[in-house]
Amino acid sequence: MKSSRRKEIGKRYEKAKICRQKIKDRKIWWAEIKYIIPMILLPLANAGVPMLFVQAPALIITLPIVILIEALICANYLQIPKKNAFGAATIANLISTVIGFPVLWFALVLIQMLTGGGGAPRFKDPWLSIYAVTVQAAWVLPFDEKLYWMVPSAMLILLVPTFFMSVFVEQFFYRRILRSIVPDADFIKASWKFHLASYGFLFALGLILLAHALITHKSYLF
Repeated sequence: MKSSRRKEIGKRYEKAKICRQKIKDRKIWWAEIKYIIPMILLPLANAGVPMLFVQAPALIITLPIVILIEALICANYLQIPKKNAFGAATIANLISTVIGFPVLWFALVLIQMLTGGGGAPRFKDPWLSIYAVTVQAAWVLPFDEKLYWMVPSAMLILLVPTFFMSVFVEQFFYRRILRSIVPDADFIKASWKFHLASYGFLFALGLILLAHALITHKSYLF
């Protein structure tokens, strides 16, 4: 067990070296992102995976597509100019992603710790693995040999509370920005429509990444 962990840590150090070289050379931006996440997580290798450092970059990378989806539906559903819809969608999504998700993650970690999710329970597989990616989804414990599929699985689970947070947080900003144009609009109902579409995209993308991890036993996320 200790030997495999040393090998895993050694691999992460190699990834960190590659990351530094890529950043130094300034070659391709997506290569920097691919290697920068393992470098951030390296000091926490023995403490598990705090999913804030995996999920937040993924949400930021997909943010332009999410904004596009929500803005187009917003313009069509509320019958407003696309310019106004894009402005509202951009502000609402930036706030929920940059501020809302980190606050949600800290709350989920606190709940995880208070409910006994801070250690490995005495379950046998497959129940241990299921427990690890659901109850412990906010901070996945260091099951090194399983992280290739546990991390994308935990990301999918975290999309559920993130979805509800986004629906209710963003509707407030949609209302504040657009109520002068459509004062009688039901922004709660509208927010549900926007997010069912945008999170449908995120769930589909997450399922593709999980399927790739299960087939190849590798993950682009970790």
